[in-house]
Amino acid sequence: MADESALVDRVRAGDERAFQEMVDQHKSMVLRLAFRMTRSWQDAEDLSQETFVRAFQSFDRFREDSKLSSWLYRIAFNLCLDTITRPGWKRDVDIAMADRESAPDAEERAGTGPGQMAALSIMEGQVHKALGLLSPRERSVFVLRHYEEKSIKEIAELLSLRIGTVKTLLFRAVKKLQIQLSHFRKDIRE
Repeated sequence: MADESALVDRVRAGDERAFQEMVDQHKSMVLRLAFRMTRSWQDAEDLSQETFVRAFQSFDRFREDSKLSSWLYRIAFNLCLDTITRPGWKRDVDIAMADRESAPDAEERAGTGPGQMAALSIMEGQVHKALGLLSPRERSVFVLRHYEEKSIKEIAELLSLRIGTVKTLLFRAVKKLQIQLSHFRKDIRE
């Protein structure tokens, strides 16, 4: 936290290297969140960039009573939510992701055989498609809990919701996903 405080002080003093250091430290987190929310690699990159532009423009409003990562996360999350709830916004699942090696979870795929990669790709596509069927609030809660590993309390704080509301949205999201992905459970049993 002391390092973070020093970084914040340097950014506030106008140190461009400090700002770049902040971007480098948090870019993958922001990019991963944006991809999981929008299901589009191109949109995720745009939203990631916009997150840091907004952070730069409003850095004087950052209160050090919260972590820098939480503040950036909230900016990114709000931008994602604005995007996916915009009237007429509908993005097809970006299964292919033009550059698979730069995908957010590419390091997790290292050492996976071709057959496993194909099965994983199909399953990911189905999961992303199923996530697209959730309401924006359900998807938000699910992504924050299961992909970003945030606690129920952290999610409630990030989304300005009651803990009970977060639990309800999470329950609904899981139930809907179970229904949408039930054929995978049948395939595994056979």
